[in-house]
Amino acid sequence: MPPRSNIRLPLGTSRSGANANANANANADANADANADAGSRVGDGAIFQSCETDDAHATVPVPVPRAAASAAATAAAPAPKKPRAAKPQGDPLDASGVRLRSEDTHSVPVYDTCDTVRRKIRAHMKKHAIKQADFLRAISTAALHDGRRIQPTSLNSFLRAKGPLGGNKNMTFYAAYVFFEKLRIKSGRPKTNDRKVMESVYGAAGVDRVKAFGRGEWLSGAGMQTSPTMDRYGRAIEPAFTDLGLVGLGARGFPDWW
Repeated sequence: MPPRSNIRLPLGTSRSGANANANANANADANADANADAGSRVGDGAIFQSCETDDAHATVPVPVPRAAASAAATAAAPAPKKPRAAKPQGDPLDASGVRLRSEDTHSVPVYDTCDTVRRKIRAHMKKHAIKQADFLRAISTAALHDGRRIQPTSLNSFLRAKGPLGGNKNMTFYAAYVFFEKLRIKSGRPKTNDRKVMESVYGAAGVDRVKAFGRGEWLSGAGMQTSPTMDRYGRAIEPAFTDLGLVGLGARGFPDWW
């Protein structure tokens, strides 16, 4: 016979009813423990969201799989922009595929001053880290078709000269101008304003590459004149006086004897 329980029951409560209540309480505790264990297991792989129940003041946590939440967040995020592809740049020494007027006779009209060509040479070699030997080979190939090659001494002498027309007889001046003109045409760049002014100043013949312009050009047996001041295009902008008379300005901007 089982031992008697010493638990006192409230009045009007049978022992069988008490056992039923005890069993219900035990079942509730077991369910609570099971839910807690399930929550701890789901917590590593799920996200809880609130879900309304019949009770307006209560919410029940509903597990949502983490994978679904991540997929939703990824779909909502804007797609990353693709980086722009860099424009392919050609060989900075390749001027092939372009032919200029009078190129075969080495008499292409030049429409840059010597200062402009010097500036282009220095900028181009610095920008593309070009060696002097490679540059000289490129301009010789572009401008000279009789086997001649521009020498380093010629390049250095031209770069040391000063003034809009300083070094105009140097072959580096001509060869470099032809090279850069071919690059301009090949890349589709338009003429600059300075280029258009040079065309209007020097006409169809271009810059004179035969006569050297300097103080020695204005020496005379009766005396020596002062060299006229030149503007950025190589035009004389002041008349010069000697004991032979007045030096006027010619049609192309250079002094002519009166």
